[in-house]
Amino acid sequence: MSHFRKFLPLVTFLLFGSITVILWQNQNKREQELVFRHTETSSEQMRIRIQGLMNTRMASLELLADRWVKRIPPDFSRKRFLEFAENLYTHYPGFMGINWIDPEGVIRWVFPMKSNENVIGKSVYELRDSKVRDTFQEAGKNLQYIATPCVEIIQGGLGFHTFWPLIYTGKMQGFLNGVFQVKLIVDTCLPRNIFKEFWVRLYEAGQVIYTNEKQSNSNLKKNKLHVVQEIHFPGKIWQLELIPKAAIYPPRVVWKLFLLTFGLAVSAIISILLHLLLQRMQMNVQARDHALQEASERKKTEDIVRNLSQMLMQAQERERQMISYELHDSIGQNLSTLKISCDMLFESQPAISPELRGKMAELSKLLEQTITAVRNLAYGLQPPGLNEMGLVKVLEIYCEEFSENSKVKVNFQSAGLHSFDMDSNFEIHIYRLVQEGLNNIRKHADASQANIMLMGASPNIILRIEDNGKGFDVKARELELSNEKRLGLRSMKERVNLLGGLMKVQSRSMQGTKIFIKIPFKKQKNESEKAHINH
Repeated sequence: MSHFRKFLPLVTFLLFGSITVILWQNQNKREQELVFRHTETSSEQMRIRIQGLMNTRMASLELLADRWVKRIPPDFSRKRFLEFAENLYTHYPGFMGINWIDPEGVIRWVFPMKSNENVIGKSVYELRDSKVRDTFQEAGKNLQYIATPCVEIIQGGLGFHTFWPLIYTGKMQGFLNGVFQVKLIVDTCLPRNIFKEFWVRLYEAGQVIYTNEKQSNSNLKKNKLHVVQEIHFPGKIWQLELIPKAAIYPPRVVWKLFLLTFGLAVSAIISILLHLLLQRMQMNVQARDHALQEASERKKTEDIVRNLSQMLMQAQERERQMISYELHDSIGQNLSTLKISCDMLFESQPAISPELRGKMAELSKLLEQTITAVRNLAYGLQPPGLNEMGLVKVLEIYCEEFSENSKVKVNFQSAGLHSFDMDSNFEIHIYRLVQEGLNNIRKHADASQANIMLMGASPNIILRIEDNGKGFDVKARELELSNEKRLGLRSMKERVNLLGGLMKVQSRSMQGTKIFIKIPFKKQKNESEKAHINH
């Protein structure tokens, strides 16, 4: 037994050192896996947005070309073309220019005039890039849609041209020319926070046609955490490469080595202390170590649960943001295209009866209402303008809209929040608490009035939600929460617990409900700002 005690410190050091190395390696792998998954998800969202935008733009140009030659009687006037072009340019951002080229290849009409006036009267065959000339010649020869490779366009930057032959009664009437700039397409599709988190590259035929890198960075070539996606739309195949920046995947090599060294040093210290303590207070030390280990494990477990809950809520917010973008950019744009098609359906047929036109007008109005409903749903999933207007203003707008769309009149008040420097994640949590509270009132309270009070009382932020509804038995409700599948108060309580706060509910039958939430918050602004009160 005594010989075993001699080697026990060494065994302990090897054991703790091995555990430290294993944990260190697992932590590195876990961080890389999380970053890679985030990069994969972001690249797929970017591919869907760029591909959806370009498919929509190509479909709108095809629709314009079809309507241009099918009008009876024919109308090939400059005024009609500019009306069509302005309609597309206004409702479908992303165009650099929409032009009409005569059969001889001379650019006659352009829109918008401001950025394209220098090409009026020029022949396509006079353009300096042979790829554009050859592609235009091929479009006239085959009488089919075609897109040029990405080249330096006259308006500036890399872009490409699309040519749609316009055939009327078997004769060439001209060409519809759409001009796209790659940078404008990317800026239209992608939110700005993407460029803060990732290096973005677009390739065509192996050549870089877009990147947000300010200068060549050799470290990017060594980064294995990059994702490549293919983007397909008529006449084009692009490759999208996404590389995480240090903002979400900092190298931290020195810091990680320090943690490893620190862990090994702690293991050595523990081994030495263990050797000394075994000689004097073996039993007491074992009991104390056991208690400390239990407390440490409990704290680690609580931290893991808290981190997982935080990650889950962040994932839910990202999912809501993605669905909101899809509703607004894909479904909303498709409905807008359908509305334009309905409005233009009988433009070339003046003999249509007034009754049929009236029904079509009703259908167009219904589509407009549907577009509004989809937009409201997208805004409900992702609060608009939170970073630009701030939490208080967004909540004021939300409460006003909630009052207009329901039978509950909401009175919102705030005070003392300018002394608190809240980040976007914290503001989202507060917004969701108000949103969930009002939704509970609308669904269950049968109330006519609600009061929302958001106050800053250092070092806490206090939120009060009150209504004059029918109320409920609080104790009975708390017993039902564990077996209740639907969200509501349980969701609010979990969110408050995640923030380290306190939530109390007071309610009686036919006397309304009061919810009191107190959340600790330590990061505050300068003292000079604390006197300002926002109502």
